[in-house]
Amino acid sequence: MGKINGAMLVERVVLESLSKGGKTLAELSEDTGLRESMLNTLTQQMAQKGWLRYEKGLFSLQLDHENSWLTEINRKENLNSETKELMNSLSELYFKENSGLLKVQKLMLNDQEERILNSHLKNLECFFQNVRDERRRKPKADRTEKQRIVIWGASFYSDLLKMNLQAV
Repeated sequence: MGKINGAMLVERVVLESLSKGGKTLAELSEDTGLRESMLNTLTQQMAQKGWLRYEKGLFSLQLDHENSWLTEINRKENLNSETKELMNSLSELYFKENSGLLKVQKLMLNDQEERILNSHLKNLECFFQNVRDERRRKPKADRTEKQRIVIWGASFYSDLLKMNLQAV
């Protein structure tokens, strides 16, 4: 098998759905919100990459032999590409369809305000960790497509400018 690249957003949602157990094409469609025709092509491609297997009408993750594909799609640079894809989609959703929630603030913060911001960000991270822990203890049968994507963070304008200029 050749070089394995990172998963695209649509591939990632299929992998996340199948991580909860094997599914038929119709069940995958119901769980992910993707059309069966798209999933039919996508699952075939993912099976050719060695990510999925198809047995007795069910798709499942290919985890019973070398899992280099799993390590590869979770490499930092591949996750970076996926994050960019998510952020771009969130921006497009917000500005094209005026839906979704996207807030960007540019603020001058003093030391005390910086500490308050960092405290709020830490509280947010703790909240998300508590939710993840609760789902592990008491799994819910929620559809994968209903997961919330929440993006947060903070940076200095100068750091973003440097990064942007490096890309040019």
